[in-house]
Amino acid sequence: MVEKNTKSDQVLLQTIDIQVEKSLAILKFKKEIVEKENDIRLSELVLEKMLEMFKDHPGIIYSLIIDLTDQRGYSGMPSVSRKNYAELGKHKQLKRVAIVGGGVMIRTVASFIVRLTGARGDSKWFKTVDLAKKWLVS
Repeated sequence: MVEKNTKSDQVLLQTIDIQVEKSLAILKFKKEIVEKENDIRLSELVLEKMLEMFKDHPGIIYSLIIDLTDQRGYSGMPSVSRKNYAELGKHKQLKRVAIVGGGVMIRTVASFIVRLTGARGDSKWFKTVDLAKKWLVS
């Protein structure tokens, strides 16, 4: 049974944007998802899209910018979503992660995910995408 608040994959995919510039991927969360089921499904879709990118370009080691600028009021993330994002963070084709924006709660959740991946030294918070790009190319 589908709940009335459950959005289609097409609608959920409109809440993110993935851009790739050579070995730099930028994952922007454009709209907050507050329903647990939608949050979980979005994390699955993000993981699928990123794994597809890695599979299509097996020789490229990527740096990733996660742009959370529009996620200020986020109130929580289901454990299934955290596990999906942690799986992404552990991928062998992902070298460094820069996280941009986000309020206190989203920073707490993202820090937890970073700890799960073991990538603490290869991730950092930034106020702008430009600053994140500079760090990733340094």
